[in-house]
Amino acid sequence: MINISSPLELPALRLNDRLEHLLNQARAQESRFIDLAPSRGLELWHLDKVCSYASGNKFFKQALYWLAAETHPELPLLSFGGAYSNHLYALAAEAQRKKRNLIAVVRGLHEGPLNPCLRDLENMGASIQFVSRQDYRRKDDQDYLNELAQQWGPFIHVPEGGGGLMGAFGAQAIGLAAAEKDIENIVLAVGTGSTAAGVLAGLDIACRRQLLQGCRPSFKRLLLVPVIKLQRQPDQKNVLDEIQYLRSQLADVNAERLGVDANVETSDWVQWECCEGFQFGGYGKFPPQLARFLSSFESKFSVTLDPVYTAKAMAMACRFIAEEHYPDLPELSSRNSAQHQRLLFIHSGGLQGRRGFGLL
Repeated sequence: MINISSPLELPALRLNDRLEHLLNQARAQESRFIDLAPSRGLELWHLDKVCSYASGNKFFKQALYWLAAETHPELPLLSFGGAYSNHLYALAAEAQRKKRNLIAVVRGLHEGPLNPCLRDLENMGASIQFVSRQDYRRKDDQDYLNELAQQWGPFIHVPEGGGGLMGAFGAQAIGLAAAEKDIENIVLAVGTGSTAAGVLAGLDIACRRQLLQGCRPSFKRLLLVPVIKLQRQPDQKNVLDEIQYLRSQLADVNAERLGVDANVETSDWVQWECCEGFQFGGYGKFPPQLARFLSSFESKFSVTLDPVYTAKAMAMACRFIAEEHYPDLPELSSRNSAQHQRLLFIHSGGLQGRRGFGLL
């Protein structure tokens, strides 16, 4: 089993070239203004359109894993996900395009016909293995990965969601491109935290480069909208801890690979805030309150969102900018001076997952 977990394990020149390619792709994606209230609205940044099959953040998070896979062209990739996993869908599509084999380990034992997403995976050539939820919880356990290697033979391991330090490094391109936009406040849905860490680290890179050149950086605040319930036990890490950890690790990687001094302080210029209260019951939950909001918003603004991530983040954004027009949405967990200001909303894709909720 091949487990490449750090960008430092990849050739420096190839790594820098890949980040530059990702940055150019992020820059090229269109944005449109959505007027939520008189003189108040948000800029919707369509990263969902960056690639027809690996949309949004998956395009950026999976890039380094594919770079690593080039050094072992004979091996299949193995990764994990749910029955409507955007990650597995994107990985399978790229594997088909590159004529590579993919082993998709899917959460939950299965009987009966495959759902549309899993049929697509099968049609794209992926080998699907269903595992119990108990076994699935061992997905990061080295012993379990070794068991899978005994079953399938050698493979390249890609973590669930394309997360970890490798995924976060690719997501830095989003932060670097966002730093070039003339909007202070940025909204992003948060699942595992690797995209958020990458966006923050990308903003850090841009800030440090400006400071080292003697320039005054533009202030940026990342408004994070968790779609999962945060762990509050002292002995348990939650997604916010993971974001901080990965951001710190990326600073060290960027110092070595990109020559960006990690000791240059960015806290006055790059800040983030957790906007809780918009989980709508937890990960993958789609209660009537959220369904009504999504239907109304999409009808009014001709925008397609996914129920798991971007719909919840958009609910927060609407409440943030124009709360008087959205009284049925949850209250904001905190208020700050940026409220009612224009936002940059990162559309992180995931639209194929709408099929899991009966949405086309």
